[in-house]
Amino acid sequence: MKNNEMQTWLKKGVAVSKGDARIALRGEIDALYAECVCACAAAREKGGFVFEGLAEIANKVGELMRCEALCEGMAFDGVLGYTAKELREVSQNPKKYFGTDYFWPDENAGARMAAANRLRTAIRRCEREAVRAFPEGEDWQLSVITCLNRLSGAAYILMIKIKAEEQDDH
Repeated sequence: MKNNEMQTWLKKGVAVSKGDARIALRGEIDALYAECVCACAAAREKGGFVFEGLAEIANKVGELMRCEALCEGMAFDGVLGYTAKELREVSQNPKKYFGTDYFWPDENAGARMAAANRLRTAIRRCEREAVRAFPEGEDWQLSVITCLNRLSGAAYILMIKIKAEEQDDH
């Protein structure tokens, strides 16, 4: 296949259509990293756990970008002080772990909350694109999908922490 403006390189020696599901996934991962940077910018001034957590998520997305490009498994050891298994448990049971029900930010959300929520939705969008790109579900591909799922949970946990901080400030 001769490379032209309608194609791009998937990996050395393999050119694909720019409409290929893997290329769409790469675009979503790139957009996700940009959302991470924006979320970090929104949280930088206040710093603390939220900023550090967002930076940690950004680093994981950077690792994910590399793993996807090299067709390598994503060794996800957790974020925010939680293992991958704990992230799933904690994010799915906010009442048990944080004493709060599920919630969604509204029009009164602050910049950090809005950025964390936007990041969470970008992670979920990226996860859906990964599922489309990897229908064969090889181990390394499943590790990418699982990482994205856990990062979505991590973003939600940060939203809960932000909500708690905002309530304490009032």
